[in-house]
Amino acid sequence: MMPPAIISREPIPVHEVAAHQAPAARKEHGTLFKTDMVRALQREVDPKWQTRRLFTRHNSLVDGRRANPALWADLDFDAAWVDAGPSPAGNAGPYLKVPRRSEDSVHRVYSTIAAGDRLWVRESGWQRPQRTARQLREGADTWPPYLYDADGHIDAAELRRWGWKRRPGIHMPRSACRLLLEVTAIRIQHLQEIDTADAIAEGTPGGHGAIAGYSYNATPLEHYYWLWGQINGALSWAANPWVRVFEFRRLAP
Repeated sequence: MMPPAIISREPIPVHEVAAHQAPAARKEHGTLFKTDMVRALQREVDPKWQTRRLFTRHNSLVDGRRANPALWADLDFDAAWVDAGPSPAGNAGPYLKVPRRSEDSVHRVYSTIAAGDRLWVRESGWQRPQRTARQLREGADTWPPYLYDADGHIDAAELRRWGWKRRPGIHMPRSACRLLLEVTAIRIQHLQEIDTADAIAEGTPGGHGAIAGYSYNATPLEHYYWLWGQINGALSWAANPWVRVFEFRRLAP
């Protein structure tokens, strides 16, 4: 994609990490998934194999480094364009080239996640307490270490009575992970560029009952539009932000 017309075609300095730096080793990243999307990951037929994520300062590198808040706030993402890569320093693409508002420079914005990295799925659930002798006598020896919201059939009041701890996905321990994903490809696009095939790959096939309170047979795109709004807010779709599209395959955890 070429830069928009408002961008100067004159050479602009681009800051970059030194080219002699070795590529980073493949990493694991704890990644949040909503309960419905965990179920979509587990489906045997048409499982979820894509996820779209917003660019944030915390999931991005700017010129190969973590950006400070002031630099991040000064980046003009409305004037950004995609570069397939690799960069002069050997960082694999794709990435965004993003001008700064306060000076005549362009910066490379990468994902902290690279193809080949693994995502361990953070999902909400309940963590087993330290079991007392009385609890063990009364059947606690059969309790699993973790119960997952995506599996259903959870009596929250009963779990609390026995001392189970509520764990939102952000606080899920790595030891409780049961879903591990390997990133196979990364794309960058505007949110509204998603098509029907991608919506199905996102785990939103549509259908009757797919959207709460919607009495019609939802299309995959309608289903995804609704899901995105549930997660990111009612106006987030209209903003049409840049997103990273991660494609992945499931691995044994």
